[in-house]
Amino acid sequence: MHILVITHRAVHGTGPARNILTTLGALLEHTDARVTLVAEALDEGVSWREHPRFRWFSDFHPKRPGKWATSLATLRRAAADTDVIWVPANTASLLLAQSLRLGRPLVCGPNITPLPLRRADSPGFVEAELLCDRWIEASQARIDHVKRRVRLGRLERIPHAIDPRTFSPAFRATDFWPERGLTGTGPIALFTGRDYELKGLAQLLDAMDLVNADRAVPVQLAVIGDITPAHAERVRTRPWAVATGRMNLPALATAFASADVAVSPSSWESFSYVVLESQASGIPVICGDRGGPPEIVANEDTGLVLKIASDETGLHLSDAPATLARAIEQLADTPDLRQRMGAAARERAVTEFSEARLAERMMKLFESLAR
Repeated sequence: MHILVITHRAVHGTGPARNILTTLGALLEHTDARVTLVAEALDEGVSWREHPRFRWFSDFHPKRPGKWATSLATLRRAAADTDVIWVPANTASLLLAQSLRLGRPLVCGPNITPLPLRRADSPGFVEAELLCDRWIEASQARIDHVKRRVRLGRLERIPHAIDPRTFSPAFRATDFWPERGLTGTGPIALFTGRDYELKGLAQLLDAMDLVNADRAVPVQLAVIGDITPAHAERVRTRPWAVATGRMNLPALATAFASADVAVSPSSWESFSYVVLESQASGIPVICGDRGGPPEIVANEDTGLVLKIASDETGLHLSDAPATLARAIEQLADTPDLRQRMGAAARERAVTEFSEARLAERMMKLFESLAR
């Protein structure tokens, strides 16, 4: 099986890029497939750049219309003897890939932005039925959302994966968070992500104020990612909280493993890498019940799934901080429960969301189309 992968860039820094790099690595490590990547840039840190079954064509510039003739020529060279085409991200790449469709099945998603044909947050008939043979989504929640406009037979659920060697409880370091300003003795709650309304950092900060209002030993809060000046000021004035800004591997893996509980208070997530990374790191997760996280977190087994956002409006509920506070207190006050949930979370990450499972699911799809 020879798989041609077409995208704009394959460089760590975003969820879509992480999905691309993880999937390519999984296919090369766990199958005998050959993989050809057409992308303007490839992350220098990936271990499989020199793999004997991997090729990379870099003279491809889908976001530069003046270079499309060059990009189309690159696609023709790269497509020799390929069996299936996968366009995981970038709408322009999907449009350029149409030049190769004759006789080759084309799979796209889960990170293609819909064409500007209508106001929509998901693909419709044109994208998922005219421009490709199968459309991938990572969660059943997204499948249910997309199938309002697309035939179910065109949709394929393939969850994201996590490398359990990259994120692991083995990286726990007792001095990691004290070195970054958390000098208390209370358990550490971790928030990781971009700071905008959907992600719920405001609700989490309100919840932490409730949790620590009368506690002799405060629960500590670590915030990783770029946050607004207003939230940065709130964190700065709380002696039990610290904000680090962005963090890259391997420090990020140590940060996860060195926390006690992860909190993902989003009002909606498609399929959260933060939740996967937390579980692989052996810590329980508190998350909302909308979107993909409930498909990752087994409620009361690997974490707690909460009603914190409205199904009608998609906005956080007014009592979301109080709901989060109760869950944080429950896990903060029961270390045995945290340990049990953390062990179950690690097991679930390794068995259900491993790279090997991802490669198996992708190859099953590709082989069914290439027959």
